[in-house]
Amino acid sequence: MTKKLLNLAIAFSSISAFYAQVGINSTSPNTTFEIVSKTNGVRPEGILIPRLTGDQIKNMEPLLGSSQNSMMIYATSAATSLTASTVDLTAPGFYYYNFGLAKWVAINNFGTAAKTPISGLIDGTENNSIDSKNFAQSWDWTTASTQTPLTLRANALTTGTLLDITSTSTALNSTNGLVRIINNAAPSNATGIFARFQPSNVAGSGMSLLNNGNSGFGTTAPSAKIHILESGTTNQPAAIISQSSSAADTGSLASTGSKGMFIDMSSATLDRALVITQNGTATNSRGLNITMASGNPGVGGFINHNGTGEGFRVQNSNTANNNAGVYILHSGAGSGVFASANAAGADATTASSTRRSMIWGSRTIGSAAAGNSGSGYSGPSSAATTLAHTTLYGSMGNAEPIATDDAYIFGVLGEVLSVSSAAAVDRSGGVLGNSQVAGTFGILGYRTSASANAGVYGNAAMSTGTGRSALGSEAAGFGVMGVGDLMGAAFRGNVYGINASGSRYGMYVDGATYTNNVIANVSTVDGSTERLTTYVPTSTTADIYTRGTATLDASGRVSVSFDRKFSDLVAENSVVVTITPIGKGSQIYLEQEPTKTGFSAKTDDSNAVKFSYIAVGTRKGLENIAVPKEILSKDYDENMTAVLHNEADTSSKGKPVHWNGSELKFEKSANAPSNARLNTAQLKAEKIE
Repeated sequence: MTKKLLNLAIAFSSISAFYAQVGINSTSPNTTFEIVSKTNGVRPEGILIPRLTGDQIKNMEPLLGSSQNSMMIYATSAATSLTASTVDLTAPGFYYYNFGLAKWVAINNFGTAAKTPISGLIDGTENNSIDSKNFAQSWDWTTASTQTPLTLRANALTTGTLLDITSTSTALNSTNGLVRIINNAAPSNATGIFARFQPSNVAGSGMSLLNNGNSGFGTTAPSAKIHILESGTTNQPAAIISQSSSAADTGSLASTGSKGMFIDMSSATLDRALVITQNGTATNSRGLNITMASGNPGVGGFINHNGTGEGFRVQNSNTANNNAGVYILHSGAGSGVFASANAAGADATTASSTRRSMIWGSRTIGSAAAGNSGSGYSGPSSAATTLAHTTLYGSMGNAEPIATDDAYIFGVLGEVLSVSSAAAVDRSGGVLGNSQVAGTFGILGYRTSASANAGVYGNAAMSTGTGRSALGSEAAGFGVMGVGDLMGAAFRGNVYGINASGSRYGMYVDGATYTNNVIANVSTVDGSTERLTTYVPTSTTADIYTRGTATLDASGRVSVSFDRKFSDLVAENSVVVTITPIGKGSQIYLEQEPTKTGFSAKTDDSNAVKFSYIAVGTRKGLENIAVPKEILSKDYDENMTAVLHNEADTSSKGKPVHWNGSELKFEKSANAPSNARLNTAQLKAEKIE
């Protein structure tokens, strides 16, 4: 204990407290506290400030106040999670506590010597000043035209920035902006570069602003106020507009409301509001890409066109099979393209007859000197990797499902909407097809003049498109025509099946006709208010018959020849004749077996008796009819009813059917053509027998 007190007394013997100044190893300290080295470096000398980890320093946060202002400490590591006081404690080093800022402030640059931030300020003229107290900076250099008065350079940056200009003031509303770069002189070179941002060593990359106000993206020589040039080969669009605003739609044609892009071309002397040149060679390069956020009720691209030219025009001269002038990728619940006469969705008050269509597709196929025919009726090949088609067309709609259980997917939808709460207007339909022959047209989803609804309505018997009859002229049109490899047509009516009407004939069937019910005829009878019904007799064989009367001669004998038509059609050795005497009884009989040409009758009492006869025989060629076994199956009607499924019923599916080359199978064919994009997954999901 005595030794420790002695050492303490010796230590304090070198401290001077004159005028409250303290000196260690000095009897005349020059400051409030001075430490003088005692050796020449043979022993470690200096001051050891308290050393704590960043997390230990963070734990002191509740204890810090004005009394700890300027307290210094050394952090051996950064804090693992930053708080208000340790927000800048991101690396080992000396820090002091700033009570005014309520945080620890680094003393040095984390071991890197401080440098003069801007070269030239030390030797600057009186016009160059930085006033950190009044926040007024003024730099005024007079330089040669080839000099760069201010240069900022940085090494590799991770989270840092070379220049950071920020403000946290809620009252920031300067008319000059937070950053102002202005040239108050009239540039002598209008196409000179005023500002340039080049993010890489690729010449022309980034953005350039010329003295004339033209701005270029991807070009240093923009020829318009906004000039976007994508000339690389990378798979990227030249421009992307992503509209994710949730602002309510104002319904205005002005630049208000939630619109991804608004172009107002109001001057009559201007010819184009927007020009985009896209020279990229990548497969999916795009001139303009507009992405609408899911659930957004706004418009991705809005064009207000009141002139006489085109509101939007795409000129595409690319000869590649898979290129498109306009490509719309739509995955939302709305419409990929919506055309409306005005914002309210109605035509203007001018005559609607001057407006041809909301969307017009017109294509000139090839040239007059070349063969321009397509090779079929199909769209893209089911296994196609490009959009090469065998059919040449003006407009096309293509819907591509992804999941195998998708339903109600259509390439083209046409619909006439109802008027208020009333039904759709008469003589209107969803989709109209016209071959440019007057009066030859087909309509999908048609409402007739009698307000009847027809899924398909076709007409090729009109002299004009207005529906006037062409009776008396040559006829060469078909109302409906169809060719199928399995069935030409299949109809199912919940009340009636097919009603056919024609002046020459109502229905002609080339082939055997089968029915599971009666074949009847209704006839009009004078004096009756209802038509009478007669029925076609049936037989287990394919019979034809003829009838007539004959009279025995005086010898009691007669030969009867059948009508030539009957003889030509009936099979030999199949004729059966039934004779009925007229007037009085007689023992009339056939002398021999009747032939296909006739018969002979005789009586033994030698009376001249008149008789009637009926001859029935099997039709030649139909002696052994091979009835399709599928229609003999008792469940054939049930199967066909399931084939003609009501597709509005989503609780069940229709029954598939196909001909396998030898018989009709009510199941899906493993070789049936389908979309290859779905076929593989679908075949795995469905049982193929």
